[in-house]
Amino acid sequence: MKSKQLFLCGCVIFVFSISTGCASIKDLTPSAVEDDIGGEIYLGNCQYFLSKDIELRYVNTLEGRDLTDSGTVVISRDTRRDTIRIAYSTPGILQTKNNAGTTVKDGVRHLLNKSGNELVIVKILFEKSNDDFLEFSALYDEPNDRFELSNNQITYNGQEYTVRYKGDDPPYLRYKILVKEREKETGRRAKGRRVGS
Repeated sequence: MKSKQLFLCGCVIFVFSISTGCASIKDLTPSAVEDDIGGEIYLGNCQYFLSKDIELRYVNTLEGRDLTDSGTVVISRDTRRDTIRIAYSTPGILQTKNNAGTTVKDGVRHLLNKSGNELVIVKILFEKSNDDFLEFSALYDEPNDRFELSNNQITYNGQEYTVRYKGDDPPYLRYKILVKEREKETGRRAKGRRVGS
């Protein structure tokens, strides 16, 4: 009976497995595009965020002059203001298609700046119902250069908007990365051998 118990104990095999996933948000740089994301062709699979809140502001004033029958000049001013706020926690995507569902080929593009350095430019959408994007650029040959907002004057909703933000540093792009780690450990107890076996 005792030998059967020893034999059963000797046959116990255990498997221990741990699976963890840790999400973090990192700055988008040319080296991150290559090392973490796997290249520019996979940029459309990423979720993007801003480094800080921004505000898009449009102000337009129309002025009209009219002369009444009594000779009085009437000046009328019509001012239209529009503000769009995009929080740093607002998710954005790379523009790969337009609202009509047609594939857009210039969601990522390369061009030379005035100094002759190659820039990588990405178009990021933050709203569902339009094709209005924000452009972010980084120096292609600088692995740790962040993708910063390219311009403080943009066309949005068919109008010219000014981009406003706090501080001197321009907003830059960040991306969400999920690292899944899996660890598997197996073990068993040696059965032992008896003389004559």
